[in-house]
Amino acid sequence: MLNRFLSSTIAVFVIGLLFLAQEAEGVNRHNAEAVGKPASLIENIKRILGFDLAIRLEKEREQLTKESSSYAHYTMGVVFDNQNQAEQAKHEYLRAKDLTPDEKQIYLRLASVCIKLNQTDEAIEYINEVKRLDPDDVTSSFLLALLYISKRDWAKATAEYEKVIEAHPDNIIALSSLADIYIIEDKLAEAVRIYEKLIGERPEVPQLYFNLGIIYIKLDKKKKAIDSFRRAIEADKSYIDAYIFSSGLLIKEGKKDEAVSVLRKGLEQNPENVRLLFFLGSCLYEIGNYAQALESYNKIIAIEPDYTEAYFYLGITYDKMGNRAAVKRQMRKVIELDGDNDAALNYLGYTLACDGENLDEAIELINRALKIEPENGAYVDSLGWAYYKKGEIEKALELLKKAVELYGKDPVIFDHLGDAYYDLGKKSEAFQAWEKSLKIDPEQKKVKEKLRKYKRGK
Repeated sequence: MLNRFLSSTIAVFVIGLLFLAQEAEGVNRHNAEAVGKPASLIENIKRILGFDLAIRLEKEREQLTKESSSYAHYTMGVVFDNQNQAEQAKHEYLRAKDLTPDEKQIYLRLASVCIKLNQTDEAIEYINEVKRLDPDDVTSSFLLALLYISKRDWAKATAEYEKVIEAHPDNIIALSSLADIYIIEDKLAEAVRIYEKLIGERPEVPQLYFNLGIIYIKLDKKKKAIDSFRRAIEADKSYIDAYIFSSGLLIKEGKKDEAVSVLRKGLEQNPENVRLLFFLGSCLYEIGNYAQALESYNKIIAIEPDYTEAYFYLGITYDKMGNRAAVKRQMRKVIELDGDNDAALNYLGYTLACDGENLDEAIELINRALKIEPENGAYVDSLGWAYYKKGEIEKALELLKKAVELYGKDPVIFDHLGDAYYDLGKKSEAFQAWEKSLKIDPEQKKVKEKLRKYKRGK
């Protein structure tokens, strides 16, 4: 800041001389008057240098004093700022601003400290001052855009990014940020146009293809999205998310074998990536290849022994294979690693209830899950079923009715409700509940058999 204050060594010398002259004049004024000196030292300097030059130098001295004081306040502000004392820093910056109102750096510091204090509107005012002082400052447009984004003022943020792009048409950060706003505002065609422009300029950047793929998903253009993810992988074979999103879309398209192939190719390049292994296990589970799904989950555990999701999905895979003991073992491991895993607490509790084992423990486990997710209809159904298996049918019925209120789209809940009604002699209500269950899932053989028995015995 001080570098620009003095124009030359001579100016420094003369201003210093004026300081000394003023001091000498103040100290000796009465002596000078007493002896009748014809002129003060300042007046003599003015006479020697010429009046206009002397006046200009006096003004520079006054400005130097102001700017020196401003710099002192600014420096103290920086000290407070670095100590995370934002209020004190702001106070010092404001004093510096009052002394030198045209210093860009002071406004930038004020904006920064206002952001720390969550004073967004004030920060915007100070950044606008920076733009007033330096209209070509691109950084200030970026800062303004970010501040407007924090206020969800997409129109003003867009305007700032457009200013940057107007001055710098190939600015990748501004272009991609503008595209992100277009995505938020659901202006997806504009976002596609920007990403295609970016890809044309930077075809080696995998993130651009990936982001374009995400936009195509939003546009429900799955084939174009898959192609974009493929190009992201070609640009960077370690781009894990591209493999995962591509495989997910292929599964939705019914191309499960292709999805597995994509993930296996990813693992060829990244053999110990647990996310790829996890999604491979999920794909294999989806296509009914349970043995290989188990293999994927076990590989994860070998790499990361505390990976709770791997144990959980091992459990549900064993459930599909009918290995109930393994289900319970895996769910207990999940709970050992994460005692607040409500999904595992419910799964183990419900499994114990279905098998008629340790029913008090089952109720305790499900209640723990419900403390975490009290409005979860599936968990309420599990608790109701545990009480049903324990023989407390009235209590079970109340819980099962509540489960229907919370989650009335699950055929299993209606099946359980029908069983409770039937055991309490309310056969008409049981019939209605079973019919609702079958309407949701017409392939339930056991429910069909219950309805047939009911109709025969009616």
